[in-house]
Amino acid sequence: MNKYKVIYYLSIVVFIINLLAMIGSLFGWFTIVEGKYLFWNNIVLLLVFRWVEKKIKFKELVKEKSYERIFSRFSSRY
Repeated sequence: MNKYKVIYYLSIVVFIINLLAMIGSLFGWFTIVEGKYLFWNNIVLLLVFRWVEKKIKFKELVKEKSYERIFSRFSSRY
């Protein structure tokens, strides 16, 4: 598993925990921090999701192109 997928899955877990903490603080079950700060944390996590998804897609695209180059060399030889 590459590091980008690990970051992606960890950020999903943090996003869910942050969302539950935001709902709990809005209902008054507990007060860790104010809900407005948790909202900004969610915005940052969404930016992390986008960044990691772009990195994963770029790596897959580079892999596909390298495979195409390798196989095109073999097909041109035979």
